[in-house]
Amino acid sequence: MMLKGLTAQYLLRRTFQVEVGNTILVHAAAGGVGLILTQWAKHLGATVIGTVGSPEKAELAHQNGCDDVIDYRKDDFAARVKEVTKGEGCHVVYDGVGNATFPGSLDCLRPFGYFVSFGSASGPIPPFDIMLLAKKGSLFATWPVLTMQLAKREDVLANEPRSF
Repeated sequence: MMLKGLTAQYLLRRTFQVEVGNTILVHAAAGGVGLILTQWAKHLGATVIGTVGSPEKAELAHQNGCDDVIDYRKDDFAARVKEVTKGEGCHVVYDGVGNATFPGSLDCLRPFGYFVSFGSASGPIPPFDIMLLAKKGSLFATWPVLTMQLAKREDVLANEPRSF
């Protein structure tokens, strides 16, 4: 639980500073990190779209703050995100799934959006031409790691509750 919470903290507060008015996509929204991301992002004032793999997980994601939930087994999540956001796309996509969601995740972003990978439950993201990020809207892509987030004492101290 502590590692999941720390992961959510650096994703929401350091990797991309989620704030009121942001629209975010959380893959595996009913998973361990996904549930914390969803609850925390709602607390910060974001609109949260989540992907899940079953009706039971969809209910759990809704109960924990997702404004919209997409069952990726039934729907094309990228098309649904475009529909939900009225074509605007998301400010950030948090992806702990990896290979299965990577290409579609880029299509969910607005220009200058952030693709944040933090796991590979479906396998690693294959190498890709970095020009793809330019073609999709001058996107940013990153894979932050917990150990780097906590590498310096001042970084650990910055995680005190007053900074949330």
